[in-house]
Amino acid sequence: MARLIRFAVAMFCVHAGLAPMGLTPMGLAPMRSAQAAQFVAEPTEAGTWVHIRGDIAYRDGARFSQFLTATQGVTMVVISGAGGITTDAVEVGTAIRARGLATLVRNQTACASACAIAWLGGTRRYMEKAASIGFHAAYTLDMQGKPAASQQGNGMSARYLGWMGVSNQAIAYLTAPSSGGAALTLEQTKTIGINAELYDPEPTTTASPTTTPPTTTAEDPADPRLPAMERTARQFAATYFEESGQRPAFALEYFQTVYADLVTYNGTAVPRTQVLDAQTRQAKRWPEQAYAIRPESITVKCYPDPGLCDVSGITDWEWSNWGRGARANGASRFWFQITVENNTSLIRAEIMSELSRETTGPDEPPVTAR
Repeated sequence: MARLIRFAVAMFCVHAGLAPMGLTPMGLAPMRSAQAAQFVAEPTEAGTWVHIRGDIAYRDGARFSQFLTATQGVTMVVISGAGGITTDAVEVGTAIRARGLATLVRNQTACASACAIAWLGGTRRYMEKAASIGFHAAYTLDMQGKPAASQQGNGMSARYLGWMGVSNQAIAYLTAPSSGGAALTLEQTKTIGINAELYDPEPTTTASPTTTPPTTTAEDPADPRLPAMERTARQFAATYFEESGQRPAFALEYFQTVYADLVTYNGTAVPRTQVLDAQTRQAKRWPEQAYAIRPESITVKCYPDPGLCDVSGITDWEWSNWGRGARANGASRFWFQITVENNTSLIRAEIMSELSRETTGPDEPPVTAR
């Protein structure tokens, strides 16, 4: 029977592709079905802060992505909750990372399990002194309702943590049963290799936390590998959209070479073949395509270990299909997470979200906005 891993207060895992089933931590009663989380936008002097309140429920990942798209000037995601559904938490965290947003857990609030997954998506992760952030290895319920360790869940959690640039030491800690679900202090995050910062603004301080991803890692800003990795990542984005504007046969041939076997595609882990199918359908609907990246929008953050780079920005685009007399133009925000090795790149994760769109002539719903 297929299973969808759910989170309670003391659990942490990453999972994809299974159908619903409850998950309960050892020693706790079964958790009731989670209600949808609340998303609230708060205007501040430092931009719009989006609050996520409550457990992350089924379809909350898609709801959150739509909420971000419809909300202007978002700079920070303030999050709290006891758990929820893993796949949706991954979508929330990926959407946060794709838009270059910071995350924050406030004083006297808890962010555990699925909530902590989403918090890790921040390009900068903040916590106040009395914040509570909890992690634990993954467990599922067997057919008799007894908790059992989930190897698949823990394996997928390690994959997601790697995508988010978390150190190997932290991955081992966060997926180990011995981590016990205890609240993680700021000092512990530094010890195990999670980039997190204390958010404690002074009244006399006018500076606000920036959400622009730095181009070096906090662990080792002097790492000699970084400049070459960053150049490769920037060049990758330029090449990707240049090749996307070629004739469909040439563009599709290029796409065959740049995706990993498993890709987190618009928030969902799918095999490479599924991504290529989507690209093929897009090319059939819009055989003439052109792209122009806005140079000032590009941000890059690289992690020499394990050899990953995030690259994001905005591209203007124009599509046409003269056979049916249709034309569309607009702009999209893009985010890739790529592996960089020997000056070559593979896409591990990708999100494209439309910022604007105008269409003339008969239109068909696009597969995705590259």
